[in-house]
Amino acid sequence: MLRQKLFGDNTGAVLDLSLPNCAPSEVSRYFPNIRPPVQEGPLLADQLIQIQSVLNQALSGVDFRRAPVEYVYNPTEYARAPFELYLRKYSNSNQKILLVGMNPSPSGMCQTGVPFGDVNWVKNWLKIEGAVQKPALECPQRPVQGFACTKKEQSGDRFWKFWQGLCTEPEQFFHNAFVYNYCPLAFMNGAGKNLTPVDLKCNKQLMLRQKLFGDNTGAVLDLSLPNCAPSDVSRYFPNIRPPVQEGPLLADRLIQIQSALNQALSGVDFRRAPVEYVYNPTEYARAPFELYLRKYSNSNQKILLVGMNPSPSGMCQTGVPFGDVNWVKNWLKIEGAVQKPALECPQRPVQGFACTKKEQSGDRFWKFWQGLCTEPEQFFHNAFVYNYCPLAFMNGAGKNLTPADLKDCKQLETICDKSYKEVLELFEPEIVIAIGRYIEKRSKFVLKTSKTGSMRLLCMPHPSRRSTNNQNWPQKAQTFLETNNLLQFF
Repeated sequence: MLRQKLFGDNTGAVLDLSLPNCAPSEVSRYFPNIRPPVQEGPLLADQLIQIQSVLNQALSGVDFRRAPVEYVYNPTEYARAPFELYLRKYSNSNQKILLVGMNPSPSGMCQTGVPFGDVNWVKNWLKIEGAVQKPALECPQRPVQGFACTKKEQSGDRFWKFWQGLCTEPEQFFHNAFVYNYCPLAFMNGAGKNLTPVDLKCNKQLMLRQKLFGDNTGAVLDLSLPNCAPSDVSRYFPNIRPPVQEGPLLADRLIQIQSALNQALSGVDFRRAPVEYVYNPTEYARAPFELYLRKYSNSNQKILLVGMNPSPSGMCQTGVPFGDVNWVKNWLKIEGAVQKPALECPQRPVQGFACTKKEQSGDRFWKFWQGLCTEPEQFFHNAFVYNYCPLAFMNGAGKNLTPADLKDCKQLETICDKSYKEVLELFEPEIVIAIGRYIEKRSKFVLKTSKTGSMRLLCMPHPSRRSTNNQNWPQKAQTFLETNNLLQFF
């Protein structure tokens, strides 16, 4: 009966319309709303995240704080968790309609990370929530409260209310349509008034072009990867490597692993005694963190040095492991926009690259490698530094706590072990150097279940002055390298 309805055919012959036996034209003919599956390439959401990362990196190189602009928010960075969840949950390659908005509003996307992001509709209809940090400079009249914000976003309320009335369920709307914003930045004047890109006095697009390309012509340049030779990609975006034809770049995969780790950790409340404050610099200092990954990670590195977690005066300020500001800025040549954590410890303010406090472990660590290698490229030719856990913990007085200091760290270790295993399987290093006994213990556990071949596990003393009898750490590090025949790699 179905056959008669569809084809006017009474023969009863069987027609195999399974995709392997159907030409694309047949699929479209009989199932007009279904496109043939695409076999190659990463998921659409992963590609969108990569595009957003490149856009944010480019925008971070421009100072938009000129009259009338006093405050600039980028919720795709500090509200990264719900923003990426929105992309992963609702974007797909079958969508025929793209609705494009202008830029975030202070009471909408600036709170939730979702376009037209009224809290009520994002939370209760789109069913999206996630950790929201703070922008680097917060407008007192426009505080970022995340999903605790009670102010209605008028445009978002109208927008999603209309689509809910038409489609009932979000899945019906997103089956054929997706919503995306042209610009990820929100602009406000000194009084907190919302400004759109149209309200900016100077031609910021041309200024951005001048910053990136040294070009005053204003001509349109198509830099999409299909239209760019690898040399062109490197020319216009010098910190991005040319695309590899097979699979994503190592840095892109690391960013995906980190994103999944952050998503898993955001579902756990670690604020139990003695912990009062939790920072995740891979989220609020995403720009310099990802620049570090893209600039220095490569698939030829034979040694992976693994640290424990961020320190308040180091990675919490710069987004880079052992991230003393002086060494990150002046030796590694890394800088970028740093936002604020959702809840900031008064004794441990996040000042980003304006922080003047020396991070003792980071100062010792990079000073030693600079003395041995002179240039960072020589160090990173064979080695890379990565942290086991991205979270920093502090008590009410601002004292730094390590994962080992937590009363119950089992849940933390279960989540971090899984991610650490993926990192090891991605790098496949010949040698893993655990920096400190805690990481040596976690490494032994993870390597037992890893799919990679045999890796040599070594333990290097931690450069922290908190460690017993550690005044002569540089000599200990030198002896460690000599004893294990590692100087050849540096």
